Amino acid sequence: MDDKEMLNSENNVPEDIHVIINRLENGDYHSSNNIPVREVVEKVSEFSNLLNGKGRLALLHANASESQELVPLMLSLKKNIKNTLLEIGQSQIKKIRNYVCPKCGEIIKIPPYVDNWTYIQDHEHFEELYVNFLEGSMTVSTDMEKESRASISGEYLDESDLLDNEHTDSGIDYEEGVHEALSADEEEPLGSNTFRFNFKPQYDPVVESTLYPDSFKSLKKFDSCQYICIQKVNSYRAFCLLCCCDLVTKNAAKRISVKHCVNHVLGQRHTKACIDELSSRALENYHQLFWNLELPYQAHQVYFTPKTATSLECRLCCATVQHKNLIEHVQGKMHKNIILDLFNSKNLSEYYLLEHHLSMYGINTEKLKPKDSTKETPEKKPRERRRKSRSTSRNEDVVEVEHVFVRAFPYPPTNTSTDLIPNRYAAHIKFFKDRGTYFGCDACKFNVKKTRADLKNHILSERHQKSSQIKTPAYKYLCEPCQHILKDENDWDKHFSGNQHRHSKQPQSRMDKFAEYECTTCNHVIFGDEISTTRHKTKAGVGKREKPSEPKLTDEIKNLFKNTEDIEEECERLMANNTLMSIQKTKDCTKRIEEVLATVLDQCKAYPFGSRESGLGNDKSDLDLYIDVGGMYYGDKNQDALFQAHIVKQVESILSKHRTEFSKIITVPGARTPIVKVHHISTGIDCDLSFRHGLSVENTKFLKKCLEIQPITQPLILILKKWLQFTQMSEHITTYALATLVIFYLQVNGYLLSVKQLNELNPEPAPVISGWKTIQYTAPLEVMKSQVIQYSGSVVPLLKGFFKYYASFNYFDDTVCPLLGCTIQRKLFEDPRKLPPEMKSYVKQLRGEEPEEFRHLSPFRIQDPFDLSHNLTKACQGVSLTAFKKYCNLTYEYLCKIE
Repeated sequence: MDDKEMLNSENNVPEDIHVIINRLENGDYHSSNNIPVREVVEKVSEFSNLLNGKGRLALLHANASESQELVPLMLSLKKNIKNTLLEIGQSQIKKIRNYVCPKCGEIIKIPPYVDNWTYIQDHEHFEELYVNFLEGSMTVSTDMEKESRASISGEYLDESDLLDNEHTDSGIDYEEGVHEALSADEEEPLGSNTFRFNFKPQYDPVVESTLYPDSFKSLKKFDSCQYICIQKVNSYRAFCLLCCCDLVTKNAAKRISVKHCVNHVLGQRHTKACIDELSSRALENYHQLFWNLELPYQAHQVYFTPKTATSLECRLCCATVQHKNLIEHVQGKMHKNIILDLFNSKNLSEYYLLEHHLSMYGINTEKLKPKDSTKETPEKKPRERRRKSRSTSRNEDVVEVEHVFVRAFPYPPTNTSTDLIPNRYAAHIKFFKDRGTYFGCDACKFNVKKTRADLKNHILSERHQKSSQIKTPAYKYLCEPCQHILKDENDWDKHFSGNQHRHSKQPQSRMDKFAEYECTTCNHVIFGDEISTTRHKTKAGVGKREKPSEPKLTDEIKNLFKNTEDIEEECERLMANNTLMSIQKTKDCTKRIEEVLATVLDQCKAYPFGSRESGLGNDKSDLDLYIDVGGMYYGDKNQDALFQAHIVKQVESILSKHRTEFSKIITVPGARTPIVKVHHISTGIDCDLSFRHGLSVENTKFLKKCLEIQPITQPLILILKKWLQFTQMSEHITTYALATLVIFYLQVNGYLLSVKQLNELNPEPAPVISGWKTIQYTAPLEVMKSQVIQYSGSVVPLLKGFFKYYASFNYFDDTVCPLLGCTIQRKLFEDPRKLPPEMKSYVKQLRGEEPEEFRHLSPFRIQDPFDLSHNLTKACQGVSLTAFKKYCNLTYEYLCKIE
């Protein structure tokens, strides 16, 4: 028998080879009857030797008809070999796979090394779904239809999903093979099929219950994001995967909860990120990447955040990792060593699921109890049970309200009376008939001009109300971009016709989306965009609200002010802690950042400011640095958002090249003042770098000068700063705002000079930064000290005076004004012409190209010493102000009782 006959003879091909080929053709290669891999290796080796020896010679002598038969066979063999190489060791069959039945919602958990097809056929709804597909009752749906259907009945099947290669065990391009077969009008082999389920992938139950508990999933109702955004990192910290920012409780002993995350989800930054296509795609790919991994790798996601659609940021290693390199990075030496360091330091609570991370590196974790996010410490259990029982009984009467928004005026216009009459007065449209240049009101027998103002005034008139016999409901009015609350329709119209509104100064991209909306649920009229309506939904919440708890003095506050001696000792300790803080480390950090940035930015100069520089910080305080990259200190160049975002990215790139010196580099280019956050490794200092202008540096100079003129100011601010932390009011009142309150109190009592008086004592031309006049300190310190009452007594009387003053302060009418050293009435800001002459820079700014109005309608008003348009407590709402007053009053009464 020659070589050609041997090749073509079926008798020379072992029977088990035919079995293997038959199984490969029918997709039945994951059954329990799989032959050993070793045997496959031997057969492949035998075939390879045949093809490289006598078989190759036989092929060379093939005639035309034999060649025509062999070429397709060899091409098919080439494709099979290529696919096999891609599949080796990568099969999904090695993993536990979770699928959801679209009919009953049951989670079908398929063990490793069990074929999907064989296992799922035993499910009770399998035949029904399969018949529906064969009968053609399943049709292809659009993405919008899929989303709505999935929200009702879970996942679903359609024709396109049946050929979706991502859901096959091997990833082989079955779709291509099917289309080739159909185009050639060939019958498919008996028993073969291309049926595939499109089941929804899920995380391992351990990962999902720990990192994404049900309570955190409820946050999805507040945003428009398809995937869950908030990941629980540990008991007191969460992370927003969409915005890439930490959500941390102020008190490390307090557990993170949904309540701590709601404010972030409702914020403008998160709302914008939800509609950003790149951010949403990065989040989607992030979840899809970890869904397809085994438990130890899924657990590692607590260290990773989405960066782009194809890359992640490892927070442990401060490195960018491509999706395809994730497993390699996790198994890498650097990542492994950092996790082992966490384990060796016994810091097991820093990240959840650490025991699963360690199991990858051969660490015995049997003695480690898995972190369960639902468990509480024994001390907290009784309190949690009481709180839950109260909320349970309360929720019986609480009904969730869906806020429905409609446009006040139709868009696009209809060229009818509805274009001029708001939706809230739609019941009156039937009375108005078009009569050329007028609308005739049939109810009043009166003609009205075709303007919105005239029509609204007529509808609200007493004559029309009686004639129409339609009761007009009361509405509340809010211009959301300006944060102005108006009381009635007249004020609403005046707001838009006058020059006091700020929404016209918003970015053009947002202004194009502005419209007048009406919340038909709670009778609110809101001017704004989708961000505005989302904020309203979040703030309105449910039908009933829990009454805020009454402020009470905590044990920490009582121990802080136990007696006069303890207060004095605590002040000395805080002063000593502040004094012992390494000034040299701060200088070294500032100098090194300046040197590194100067290698690329020639004219770079770093200016420290904030609590570390003013003497009001401690060894754990961040270092704030203003970076002048060339003539920007006075705010007259490169202040636009585009340049600021560019310089933030450029600085990030420069610092990223010095990974041995700097870590944890985070950029916030979209903030009002764009910043770069970075950790300086050698000094251990966290730094915030800003680039707009040097006004913050001048504010710090002013604070330092006040501390020099009246030394008692420093211990007074330091102990009040600690008091503010114990009241948990530091979320609403910043350290700088508190320091300004202290300075103003001392100004009122003659212990400090106002900004106006300091300017008079320092007549030299002062720097003007971004239009705001500052102070050029040229007068000797002793001259300035001679103009105030030098205080030499205990800090306790000043504490009492501070609390008494602000417990009885007239917050409704008065504004704290350190510029003048006395209060200024709120109503003066309504007409800038009535403001004192010292505020001419503010009036001039209002007439400029980009005016910014002082938020005089806020409940709590503290004017910045230099930037007169800035209200330092504009974010402090009425409830927070009431609590602040109450704490001041309670603390004053408590201090009066001590010796």
